[in-house]
Amino acid sequence: MVVRVDTIWLRIVSRIVLIPVIAGVSYEVLRLAGTSNSKIMDIISRPGMWMQGLTTKEPDDSMIQVAIAAVEEVFDWKKYLEENFPETYPAGYFEEQENLA
Repeated sequence: MVVRVDTIWLRIVSRIVLIPVIAGVSYEVLRLAGTSNSKIMDIISRPGMWMQGLTTKEPDDSMIQVAIAAVEEVFDWKKYLEENFPETYPAGYFEEQENLA
């Protein structure tokens, strides 16, 4: 059902009021699509997957190198591995690996 509103301020208010409704319905559809294997949900989510295919692409090697450098600046993953997995990565493990290379 479509309600026709001629005044601009009522149109703006109605659209603002309907944002939570649209967001809620979209959330439920996405949640259902993520947990369902039915053909109907596959058909409903297919246009979104097509759009995702148009707007995303695999990163090239330079992008991956930049991402790794950025993560290493903010997160010391070597220290994390040595602290949380000492049986696999004992203290000084990465220094020894660098000396061997």
